[in-house]
Amino acid sequence: MAGDDLVSAGELDRFVAIEAPPTEQGQDDHAEPQDRWHVLYRTWASIKPLSAREQLLARQVVSSVTHKVRIRWRPGITALMRVAYEGRHLYFEGPPLEIGRKQGLEMLCTEEER
Repeated sequence: MAGDDLVSAGELDRFVAIEAPPTEQGQDDHAEPQDRWHVLYRTWASIKPLSAREQLLARQVVSSVTHKVRIRWRPGITALMRVAYEGRHLYFEGPPLEIGRKQGLEMLCTEEER
């Protein structure tokens, strides 16, 4: 049973990294400075630019949403993370939305350099 709310394998056509922000402690396990984003997951994703209508609807909630990203469900993903893909960064604009019963996650994102 497939539908718009489900995540199908054919949609997941981009290999991305889900990155977590630098840690607050400022040092990694080896006492090295930790001031860079680090990869939490590497996974297949669907990355879709929002249509003009979708952008207008999304802007009612968040002013700068440009993309919708879908992945298979993964634990521990929060609103503070980002997607890295081909040198681009898509920052989450809120918590991930669960698709189905832990079948997938959908994130509304803004593409920008921070």
